This record gives sequence, C-alpha cells and structure tokens, in this order.
Amino acid sequence: MLKRVVQLTSLICVMMLSLLIFQYTSLVQQRLPLGTTNQFDLNLAETTIAKDQLISDLNRLTDQYNAIVVKTSVDPENYNNKKDIIYFGTAKPAFHGLLIEQKEIKWFDSSLTGDLLSTAEIGTRSLSGTYAFNAGKDFQVAVNDWAQQHQIRILFVQEPSIFTIVYAFLFQNGTGNAVLASLLLLVTTIITWIFQHAKARSIRLLGGVKAGKIHVEDTTTIVSFVFVGFLLGLFMSLGYVGVIKDIRQIPLVFNRLLLCLVLFLIVVGFITALLSLMASPKAAHIAKRQIPLKRFSVMGKLSHVLVIILSLIVIPTIITSILITNQLSKDYALWDKMHNIVRLSMSDLDSLEQEAVLPDVEDFFSKMQEANNLSLSLVIDKAIFLEPSEMSGYDHIIMTDRAWIDLLEIGVETEGKGGKLIAKNVKDLPDELASFLKGQIPLWTKHNDVYPAQGLTFYEYVGTKFLALPPNVGLAGETVQAENPLVILIDGQLTDIVKTKGFLISLASSGNIVFFDENHLQAALANSVMKPSITSINGIADVALETAQRFKQQYVYYIVSGILIVVTMFLTAILNGRLWAGTNGKRIFTLHTFGYPYTSIIRPALKRQLMTIILTTILGSIIGYFIHYMQLSVILLSALLVGILYWLGSYISFQNSAKQAFYRTSHRHN
Repeated sequence: MLKRVVQLTSLICVMMLSLLIFQYTSLVQQRLPLGTTNQFDLNLAETTIAKDQLISDLNRLTDQYNAIVVKTSVDPENYNNKKDIIYFGTAKPAFHGLLIEQKEIKWFDSSLTGDLLSTAEIGTRSLSGTYAFNAGKDFQVAVNDWAQQHQIRILFVQEPSIFTIVYAFLFQNGTGNAVLASLLLLVTTIITWIFQHAKARSIRLLGGVKAGKIHVEDTTTIVSFVFVGFLLGLFMSLGYVGVIKDIRQIPLVFNRLLLCLVLFLIVVGFITALLSLMASPKAAHIAKRQIPLKRFSVMGKLSHVLVIILSLIVIPTIITSILITNQLSKDYALWDKMHNIVRLSMSDLDSLEQEAVLPDVEDFFSKMQEANNLSLSLVIDKAIFLEPSEMSGYDHIIMTDRAWIDLLEIGVETEGKGGKLIAKNVKDLPDELASFLKGQIPLWTKHNDVYPAQGLTFYEYVGTKFLALPPNVGLAGETVQAENPLVILIDGQLTDIVKTKGFLISLASSGNIVFFDENHLQAALANSVMKPSITSINGIADVALETAQRFKQQYVYYIVSGILIVVTMFLTAILNGRLWAGTNGKRIFTLHTFGYPYTSIIRPALKRQLMTIILTTILGSIIGYFIHYMQLSVILLSALLVGILYWLGSYISFQNSAKQAFYRTSHRHN
C-alpha cells in the first residue's frame, strides 16, 4: 500500500515541478522573447513628442545599433487571452525560443494567442511600459540619451540572480507553493514507509545484514518507487505539451524539464538516505525489542514544524487570492466595457488656450459630449496634495460627469449595479475640506465668483468600489478604486459649467477626459484645431488588464497547493499520533484497563501538541508575513485556521492510535 502511496506522491511532485518549469518557460517567453536578454521601462507621461516621432526614433536606434527591441502588449480587444509582440526596427527578429507561423505567435501558454506586429500596427497601444532588448552598451547609452532629451523617464531593469528567481518561484508563486507542499508530502510519506518497516530493518540487522547495506537497500527501494513516479510524470508532462499545446513546443522545454527532474530525483535520494541514517536500527533497540522511536519522534516533530510553517506561507496567499479573484470577477465586466476607452496625449497646450482658438476647442468638446463620446473623471487628491485633515475622512475627492456614472452603473439617489450616490449638502462639509473646495472650484468653473457653482452637485458614495482616474492613467498612473469618496458631479454640458482654458484642455492632456469611440474621435480630430497638438491616442486599461490576466493564471495553483498542504497536515498528524502510541503502548493499555477513557489518556500529549502548534504557528506567521507582507488580519485568520485544522487532525489521530495500541497490546501483537 505504502509503495503505491510513495509512487503517487512522487508523481504529484513531478507534475507540480513540471508545471513550474512550464510556467518559467512561459514567463521567459513573455518577459524576454525572441532572444532578448535585458529590459528597460519607459514612462512617457511628461514628454511632448508625438507618438509617431517616438516610434520612428526607436526604430532608427534599433537599426543603427543592430539591436533587437520588442514590447509585449495585451490586446485591448481580447485582454483575457491575447498577448502580442511589437518589434522595433525594419528587420523582423529571428524566432528564437518561440513558435511563430507567419505572424501568429504560438505561445507556450496555450491559453494565450498573439501576433508578431511591426510598429506600423501599434494602433492606440501605449508606448509606456516594459521593453525587452538584446544589444551592446552603446545602444543603452544612446537610448538613455534619447530619453533624457525628450523628457522620458527610463529605467534599465537589473536582471535577478538565480537565487532570487528560485526564491520567487518557490515561495511567492502558486505553483512553487504546490511544489513545496507536494515535496513535504513526499518526505512525510517516506518517513511513514521507514517507520512501517522499522521492525523489518531490525530483523535484518539481527540476521547479520550490515547497517550500511540496509541503508543502501532501503534507499534504493524507495528511490525506485519514486523513479516510477518520475518516469510517469515525465511522460505525462511531455504528452501534455504535445497534445494540449503543440508537439513542436517539446524541444523548447525538454532540456530544462529533464535537468530539473533529475535534480529532484537526486535530492529525494539524498533526503531518503539521510532519513534512513537518522532511523538506523541498532543492537540496543533489538535487545529491548523496540524500534528507534525517539529518532522517529524527532523526524515526526520536524515534519510537524515544517508543515505548519509552509501552511502559513501558502494559506494566507490562498485567502488573499480568493479575495482578489472575487474583486477581479466583479471588475471584469467593467473592464470589458472600458477596454476600448482611449485618452489623448497632447503637447503645446498654450496654442489651444489662445482666445482666437478657444471657441473651436470648446466646440470640439461640446460635440464629443453631445455624441456621447466623452466623459470626465478626475481624482482631485491625486492631482493636488491634500493633508489628511483636509480629506475629512473621505479616502478620495472625485470630480466626474453623468457619462462616467452611467458607465459604472451607479445610481443617483437610486440603487444601481455599481452602487448609489446620496446627495450631500455643501453646508454640511467639514470646515477644512469646504475651505479647500471654496478656494479651488471657482478656479475651474465659469462662475468663478460663485460657490458652489451652478451645475455642480455633491454626493457621498454607497457601494463596493468607485473607479476613477488619476492624472496620466494608462501611461504612468493606475486607476483608483475608492470606497468612501466625496463625489462632485458635473450635471450638464461641460463647456457651460467648467472652463475650457486651464481645466478641460489640461484634463484632456492628462487623460482625465476619455473617449468611448476611437474612430469617431479620429474623424472629429481630422478637421479640428486640436489635431496639431495631439501626440498620441492610447487605451487607458492596458495596465489593469495585464495584471488581471497574469493573476488569473496563478489562482488555480494556489488552490492546488492548499489542498496538498491540508493532506500533508493530516498525514503528519497521523504519523505523530502513531509515534506517540508506539512509545506509550504499555501505558495506554494499563490506564485503559483500569477504566480511563481514551480522551483522558491522550489529554497530556494533546496539551504538549497544542503548545507546539501555538509556538510553531507564531513562528510560521512571522515567516509568512516577511515573505508575502500580507495584511495582519489575513495572517491571523490563516494562523487560526491552520491551528484548528492541525489540532483536530492531531486529536483524531491520537484517539485512533491509542485505540489501536490498546488492541495490539491486548492481543499481544506488539
């Protein structure tokens, strides 16, 4: 029976390790595709150079220094399943480490599709973000000088060390957590096998077999069980790649997979030999007709400590993952509505604010709003620094319009899918916040001698999250999800209520005025006085969509690791219960014979077990916190959950082990 358990557990280990290798391969493909070796980040929030000019410059630098420069980008039309690669320069890069048919990318992650695109096909995608490249130092110097010249922030990403990569993949990754959990399960199973065969090992020593030979034979036996799981896992993993992905993907992963699995086999062999030596049979044990229970007890306690610590690394992540996934599932519908929303990047704002041009600019904004192709969303406290006292208990101060409220499906004085706005009397605002708004709002509105201005109404939000835009969203900033904001609603025609000069034009440039239909926007700009000032049109949801895509892929592995951890937890509890019963068999028989119930017999042992659980849980919580930096409430909930589960497992195990020990002693089976 245990032979099959060891084989099954080793198979699970190999499958989890294979998934980790597949995940690493997929990450390398997406992070450093087409033979690239390094990365740099560009932040274009402050540049005034036209997007076409920036693309032209990057193409020129790529060709001039014979470099490979690419950028992976989530497709805004299919953010769940499509990731493209945009290459710079005139020459298409060699298809190193990727399967590409014509322009279609066959990612190793079969849930993803994608295309290899030239810069001519970049469309509305933002140039801000991470680039991968392969080039010499002269290229890095040239790109850095170019970025500084055009007020572009650039950061060359330092490649992580092997230790950092291994640590991140094992401890900060769902699949890595599953690998650790399955490995600990395998070690616990091996300890159980050695414990079950302890008498046989003693008999072999009594029969004249040398201790060294016993260790070699038992280690070889266990490794042979593991090797069966190793072979099955290897063939199943390669079969999975060939059938589910593409048989041509096998060479891309085979060498790395085989190397890691061979290392796994060597590590398991070493651990098995070490465990066998720790539980080595001795003549003194044979003379007392005992097995080395104290040594097994040490191994049991060690596995007990390790499983609790690992539980408190994995389970907080699972709880957080469930919470985040629940929130993301609510946000998906919203992002689905927003994935086509675009913003403008602009330069030379002064020319648009001249008196002769302002009427035409106002006309542009008016027509966009009348066509339901424009919305305003501004997180004021992200644009202007406010002291905590000025915030007056609100987490954000948001100015927006009806179009944005309708997009979020938030009701005004009525309950909507996205929540509800409840009117707030301006006279009831706290003094410091009222003082700030009284000084600021007249600068933005056309009725600059009136506060509150006509067309502005104040609301408090009741709901889960109110999504709003800080300056430069889609380029450098991410969206804000407010829980308790003060909402200032512009209820009417924007150009009738707020100033075009100094407000609408500035918000259009910072991405706080957005447009729902890019084609309509392009047509309107074609004959507009604004066209010469437009440097680019970019989607606003790219960063958020890529984050959602990446997280969605990790979630299932955290659940698998959690299941493995719980199984390991109960197996460890069973092992410790049997070790305690084996050590205290005569005491259990005597006490139960004299009428003591099993609960009374196991109580002292359970008290010691409870103290060990508490101390180990505290230690594990501290380690888990410093690895993941989770919220304290999540750590405490995880610690409580682990402690209760392990104590229940221990109670059941000790109770059953005590019963079995009594029956064995009464039937003289010891």
